[in-house]
Amino acid sequence: EAGLYGVEYLVDGDNNVVKDEAVYFANQNFTLKSDIPAHNDGYFEGWSNNNNLYSAGSIVKMGSEKMSFDAVFSYELKYDLDGGTAAINNTKFFEGEKVIVTDSVPVKEGYRFKAWEDSEGNTYKAFDEITTADKGITLKATWVKTYTISYYVDNTEVTELKTVVDAG
Repeated sequence: EAGLYGVEYLVDGDNNVVKDEAVYFANQNFTLKSDIPAHNDGYFEGWSNNNNLYSAGSIVKMGSEKMSFDAVFSYELKYDLDGGTAAINNTKFFEGEKVIVTDSVPVKEGYRFKAWEDSEGNTYKAFDEITTADKGITLKATWVKTYTISYYVDNTEVTELKTVVDAG
């Protein structure tokens, strides 16, 4: 006689387990949860079981024991240019992946780009590697004010220098 088996959904590892109220016979088709769980600022990618990724609402065949599905989320590395300009794309990643900081250098009138800084005050430069967690990352451009100093001899400009003053 075939047994009845349950389905559980793990949204945040073992911290948030949702059990399906229904039970199923082995080889019986069932529909995965279609409501999209929220997790930090992640984007729901689907339900994972034994390295297979299923969309919400997919039809799956019950195995011969309880089945568990882990919610899979992607996150984004975003850049806040703080008034500067640059052609920089955000980077999608999954928890635990390493992401590489852009080598694009933003520009801002009257300033020199110094570094990228995260919400915890860590600074990064081009090609630095960041090991990700289960949340998005925003790197904000930090700037150093520049001043133009012009030299004149007999009312004629001789040279122009840009001197950088770093107040930080």
